[in-house]
Amino acid sequence: MRRFLYVLGLLCAASPASAADMPPASQQLNDAYQQVLKNPQDQATLENYARIATDEKNYEAAIPPLESLLMSNPDDAELKVRIGELYMKLGSTDMAKQYFEEAQSTDGASQETKDKAAEHLHEL
Repeated sequence: MRRFLYVLGLLCAASPASAADMPPASQQLNDAYQQVLKNPQDQATLENYARIATDEKNYEAAIPPLESLLMSNPDDAELKVRIGELYMKLGSTDMAKQYFEEAQSTDGASQETKDKAAEHLHEL
């Protein structure tokens, strides 16, 4: 229940209509958001919402569902890189750095993922 409330809080904070300086969300993003509200623990639903938000360059909305996925998959180094890339696009270099460093130190991370994280760290 606690995780459900956390995820719901993250998604409500990043709802398509929450950012006043953002262009209106597409119907596709709004529909995906409604699906997340109906089933906030479904990984495919969270991934779909994050993908649509990223495609629409709504990075603020894309991050919370990915962070929720990371809570369920804390050893997913590729997911850490994805989140770091979104923070990088937002100009939040400290957060991006944190995720890239975590990706590099994740046990079982592929060399390709570690190299990608290192490349991004070099760009910061």
